[in-house]
Amino acid sequence: MQKIYYLLAITLSLTVLRCSYPTALQKTADKTEVGVVNKTDIGVFVKTTLENFNRLNLIDDDAVASYDKIAAGFARFPEESLECKSVSDIAGMILTDFAYGEINIDDGTYISSQDKIYVFDVEIFPTNRMYARFIDGIETIITDDVQFANVTEDTSGVDWKSGTGEWILRFECNGKPYEFAAEMNNDWFDTDIIGFMNAVLKDQGIEKRLLVTDDGMQECILFYNDNKWAGEYERIMGYALECPMY
Repeated sequence: MQKIYYLLAITLSLTVLRCSYPTALQKTADKTEVGVVNKTDIGVFVKTTLENFNRLNLIDDDAVASYDKIAAGFARFPEESLECKSVSDIAGMILTDFAYGEINIDDGTYISSQDKIYVFDVEIFPTNRMYARFIDGIETIITDDVQFANVTEDTSGVDWKSGTGEWILRFECNGKPYEFAAEMNNDWFDTDIIGFMNAVLKDQGIEKRLLVTDDGMQECILFYNDNKWAGEYERIMGYALECPMY
Protein backbone atom coordinates (compact mmCIF):
# COMPACT_ATOMS: atom_id res chain seq x y z
CA MET A 1 0.00 0.00 0.00
CA GLN A 2 2.94 2.37 0.31
CA LYS A 3 2.96 2.86 -3.45
CA ILE A 4 -0.68 3.95 -3.52
CA TYR A 5 0.04 6.61 -0.89
CA TYR A 6 3.06 7.72 -2.93
CA LEU A 7 0.87 7.97 -6.02
CA LEU A 8 -1.68 9.94 -4.02
CA ALA A 9 0.96 12.52 -3.14
CA ILE A 10 2.01 12.77 -6.79
CA THR A 11 -1.59 13.08 -7.96
CA LEU A 12 -2.28 15.89 -5.51
CA SER A 13 0.63 17.83 -6.94
CA LEU A 14 -0.36 17.04 -10.52
CA THR A 15 -3.85 18.35 -9.90
CA VAL A 16 -2.27 21.76 -9.33
CA LEU A 17 -0.71 21.40 -12.77
CA ARG A 18 -4.20 20.76 -14.19
CA CYS A 19 -3.27 17.23 -15.20
CA SER A 20 -0.81 18.48 -17.80
CA TYR A 21 2.18 16.40 -16.66
CA PRO A 22 3.61 14.22 -19.48
CA THR A 23 3.14 10.47 -19.24
CA ALA A 24 5.97 7.99 -18.86
CA LEU A 25 6.10 7.58 -22.63
CA GLN A 26 5.97 11.32 -23.27
CA LYS A 27 2.73 11.27 -25.23
CA THR A 28 -0.88 12.34 -24.81
CA ALA A 29 -3.03 9.99 -22.76
CA ASP A 30 -5.50 9.15 -25.52
CA LYS A 31 -5.85 5.42 -24.87
CA THR A 32 -9.21 5.74 -23.11
CA GLU A 33 -11.61 8.50 -22.24
CA VAL A 34 -10.81 10.40 -19.06
CA GLY A 35 -13.30 11.04 -16.28
CA VAL A 36 -15.19 7.73 -16.55
CA VAL A 37 -14.21 6.59 -13.03
CA ASN A 38 -15.33 8.53 -9.97
CA LYS A 39 -14.97 8.08 -6.21
CA THR A 40 -18.45 6.56 -5.92
CA ASP A 41 -17.68 3.53 -8.11
CA ILE A 42 -13.91 3.25 -7.57
CA GLY A 43 -14.34 0.15 -5.39
CA VAL A 44 -16.22 -1.73 -8.10
CA PHE A 45 -13.73 -0.55 -10.71
CA VAL A 46 -10.71 -1.72 -8.70
CA LYS A 47 -12.27 -5.14 -8.04
CA THR A 48 -13.21 -5.63 -11.70
CA THR A 49 -9.76 -4.50 -12.87
CA LEU A 50 -8.02 -6.93 -10.52
CA GLU A 51 -10.29 -9.76 -11.68
CA ASN A 52 -9.38 -8.92 -15.28
CA PHE A 53 -5.64 -8.94 -14.49
CA ASN A 54 -6.19 -12.33 -12.88
CA ARG A 55 -7.89 -13.59 -16.07
CA LEU A 56 -4.80 -12.45 -17.95
CA ASN A 57 -2.63 -14.44 -15.53
CA LEU A 58 -0.85 -11.32 -14.29
CA ILE A 59 -1.82 -11.53 -10.62
CA ASP A 60 -3.02 -14.30 -8.31
CA ASP A 61 -6.25 -14.79 -6.36
CA ASP A 62 -4.79 -13.29 -3.19
CA ALA A 63 -4.12 -10.05 -5.03
CA VAL A 64 -7.73 -9.92 -6.18
CA ALA A 65 -8.89 -10.42 -2.59
CA SER A 66 -6.99 -7.28 -1.51
CA TYR A 67 -9.08 -4.98 -3.70
CA ASP A 68 -10.68 -3.21 -0.73
CA LYS A 69 -7.31 -1.95 0.54
CA ILE A 70 -6.41 -0.59 -2.89
CA ALA A 71 -9.85 0.97 -3.32
CA ALA A 72 -9.42 2.68 0.06
CA GLY A 73 -6.20 4.23 -1.21
CA PHE A 74 -7.94 5.61 -4.30
CA ALA A 75 -10.80 6.90 -2.16
CA ARG A 76 -8.33 9.41 -0.71
CA PHE A 77 -7.83 10.96 -4.13
CA PRO A 78 -9.55 14.30 -4.71
CA GLU A 79 -12.50 13.95 -7.08
CA GLU A 80 -10.89 16.32 -9.58
CA SER A 81 -7.76 14.17 -9.78
CA LEU A 82 -9.79 11.12 -10.83
CA GLU A 83 -11.60 13.22 -13.41
CA CYS A 84 -8.38 13.68 -15.40
CA LYS A 85 -7.45 9.98 -15.24
CA SER A 86 -8.36 7.48 -17.93
CA VAL A 87 -9.24 3.84 -17.33
CA SER A 88 -5.77 2.84 -18.51
CA ASP A 89 -4.15 5.37 -16.14
CA ILE A 90 -5.91 3.95 -13.09
CA ALA A 91 -5.32 0.37 -14.21
CA GLY A 92 -1.63 1.26 -14.56
CA MET A 93 -1.57 2.69 -11.05
CA ILE A 94 -3.05 -0.56 -9.73
CA LEU A 95 -0.39 -2.59 -11.56
CA THR A 96 2.31 -0.33 -10.17
CA ASP A 97 1.09 -1.00 -6.65
CA PHE A 98 1.59 -4.74 -7.16
CA ALA A 99 4.70 -4.85 -9.29
CA TYR A 100 6.98 -2.00 -8.20
CA GLY A 101 10.36 -3.46 -7.30
CA GLU A 102 13.19 -2.02 -5.25
CA ILE A 103 16.60 -0.59 -6.06
CA ASN A 104 19.68 -1.56 -4.09
CA ILE A 105 21.11 1.89 -3.40
CA ASP A 106 24.61 0.47 -2.80
CA ASP A 107 25.12 -1.06 -6.24
CA GLY A 108 22.10 0.15 -8.25
CA THR A 109 20.79 -3.36 -8.96
CA TYR A 110 17.08 -4.02 -9.40
CA ILE A 111 15.21 -6.28 -6.97
CA SER A 112 12.02 -7.61 -8.56
CA SER A 113 8.69 -8.15 -6.81
CA GLN A 114 7.01 -9.85 -9.80
CA ASP A 115 7.94 -12.17 -12.66
CA LYS A 116 5.24 -11.09 -15.14
CA ILE A 117 5.22 -7.30 -14.77
CA TYR A 118 8.17 -4.92 -14.75
CA VAL A 119 7.48 -1.39 -13.53
CA PHE A 120 10.00 1.41 -13.35
CA ASP A 121 10.06 5.16 -12.95
CA VAL A 122 11.37 6.93 -16.05
CA GLU A 123 13.02 9.54 -13.85
CA ILE A 124 15.89 7.44 -12.56
CA PHE A 125 17.66 7.88 -9.23
CA PRO A 126 20.38 7.00 -8.65
CA THR A 127 21.54 7.22 -12.25
CA ASN A 128 24.34 4.68 -11.88
CA ARG A 129 23.60 1.54 -13.93
CA MET A 130 20.59 3.30 -15.51
CA TYR A 131 20.38 0.97 -18.52
CA ALA A 132 22.08 -2.08 -17.03
CA ARG A 133 19.37 -1.94 -14.37
CA PHE A 134 16.76 -1.92 -17.13
CA ILE A 135 18.23 -5.21 -18.37
CA ASP A 136 18.04 -6.50 -14.78
CA GLY A 137 14.35 -5.63 -14.84
CA ILE A 138 13.39 -7.19 -18.15
CA GLU A 139 15.34 -10.32 -17.23
CA THR A 140 12.74 -10.87 -14.50
CA ILE A 141 9.93 -11.14 -17.08
CA ILE A 142 11.87 -12.56 -20.07
CA THR A 143 12.44 -15.95 -18.54
CA ASP A 144 13.72 -18.70 -20.81
CA ASP A 145 14.05 -17.10 -24.24
CA VAL A 146 17.15 -14.97 -23.82
CA GLN A 147 20.31 -14.76 -21.78
CA PHE A 148 22.10 -11.45 -21.31
CA ALA A 149 25.81 -11.28 -20.60
CA ASN A 150 28.74 -8.85 -20.54
CA VAL A 151 26.52 -5.82 -19.86
CA THR A 152 28.55 -2.60 -19.77
CA GLU A 153 27.80 1.11 -19.83
CA ASP A 154 30.03 3.77 -21.34
CA THR A 155 29.31 7.28 -20.06
CA SER A 156 32.42 8.92 -21.53
CA GLY A 157 30.15 10.79 -23.96
CA VAL A 158 28.00 12.24 -21.18
CA ASP A 159 28.32 15.83 -20.00
CA TRP A 160 27.21 15.42 -16.40
CA LYS A 161 27.09 19.16 -15.77
CA SER A 162 24.62 19.87 -18.56
CA GLY A 163 22.91 16.46 -18.39
CA THR A 164 23.34 15.82 -22.12
CA GLY A 165 25.29 13.53 -24.40
CA GLU A 166 25.26 9.83 -25.31
CA TRP A 167 25.11 6.95 -22.84
CA ILE A 168 26.28 3.76 -24.55
CA LEU A 169 24.93 0.39 -23.43
CA ARG A 170 26.67 -2.74 -24.69
CA PHE A 171 25.59 -6.30 -24.02
CA GLU A 172 25.36 -9.79 -25.45
CA CYS A 173 22.03 -11.49 -26.00
CA ASN A 174 22.29 -15.23 -26.51
CA GLY A 175 25.93 -14.73 -27.36
CA LYS A 176 25.42 -11.97 -29.98
CA PRO A 177 26.73 -8.45 -29.23
CA TYR A 178 24.45 -5.40 -29.36
CA GLU A 179 24.93 -1.70 -28.69
CA PHE A 180 22.42 1.03 -27.91
CA ALA A 181 23.23 4.75 -27.77
CA ALA A 182 20.83 6.36 -25.30
CA GLU A 183 20.22 10.10 -25.39
CA MET A 184 21.17 11.63 -22.06
CA ASN A 185 18.55 14.00 -20.68
CA ASN A 186 19.57 14.62 -17.06
CA ASP A 187 18.01 11.82 -14.99
CA TRP A 188 15.30 10.90 -17.53
CA PHE A 189 15.35 7.42 -19.02
CA ASP A 190 15.50 7.09 -22.82
CA THR A 191 12.45 4.88 -23.52
CA ASP A 192 13.63 4.25 -27.09
CA ILE A 193 15.54 1.33 -25.62
CA ILE A 194 12.24 -0.57 -25.31
CA GLY A 195 11.85 -0.55 -29.09
CA PHE A 196 15.52 -1.43 -29.45
CA MET A 197 15.04 -4.47 -27.21
CA ASN A 198 12.06 -5.54 -29.30
CA ALA A 199 14.30 -5.30 -32.37
CA VAL A 200 16.81 -7.53 -30.55
CA LEU A 201 14.07 -10.06 -29.83
CA LYS A 202 13.05 -10.02 -33.49
CA ASP A 203 16.69 -10.45 -34.54
CA GLN A 204 16.86 -13.47 -32.24
CA GLY A 205 13.85 -15.03 -33.95
CA ILE A 206 11.64 -14.69 -30.88
CA GLU A 207 7.91 -14.01 -31.37
CA LYS A 208 7.22 -12.41 -28.00
CA ARG A 209 7.77 -8.70 -27.45
CA LEU A 210 7.96 -6.14 -24.67
CA LEU A 211 4.45 -4.66 -24.46
CA VAL A 212 4.02 -1.29 -22.84
CA THR A 213 1.52 0.75 -20.91
CA ASP A 214 1.88 3.43 -18.22
CA ASP A 215 0.04 5.02 -15.32
CA GLY A 216 -0.43 8.45 -16.89
CA MET A 217 2.45 9.79 -14.82
CA GLN A 218 6.06 8.56 -14.58
CA GLU A 219 5.72 4.80 -14.29
CA CYS A 220 6.48 2.66 -17.33
CA ILE A 221 4.86 -0.80 -17.21
CA LEU A 222 6.18 -3.70 -19.28
CA PHE A 223 4.86 -7.16 -20.06
CA TYR A 224 6.49 -9.87 -22.15
CA ASN A 225 4.14 -11.82 -24.36
CA ASP A 226 2.99 -12.48 -27.92
CA ASN A 227 0.56 -10.70 -30.22
CA LYS A 228 -2.30 -13.07 -29.38
CA TRP A 229 -2.00 -12.25 -25.67
CA ALA A 230 -1.82 -8.54 -26.48
CA GLY A 231 -5.10 -8.89 -28.36
CA GLU A 232 -6.64 -10.68 -25.39
CA TYR A 233 -5.44 -7.89 -23.10
CA GLU A 234 -7.13 -5.30 -25.31
CA ARG A 235 -10.35 -7.31 -25.44
CA ILE A 236 -10.52 -7.76 -21.66
CA MET A 237 -9.17 -4.39 -20.52
CA GLY A 238 -10.69 -2.18 -23.23
CA TYR A 239 -7.46 -0.48 -24.30
CA ALA A 240 -4.45 -1.57 -26.33
CA LEU A 241 -0.86 -2.04 -25.26
CA GLU A 242 1.95 -0.51 -27.27
CA CYS A 243 4.64 -2.54 -28.96
CA PRO A 244 7.40 -0.06 -29.89
CA MET A 245 9.97 -1.06 -32.50
CA TYR A 246 13.31 0.65 -33.02
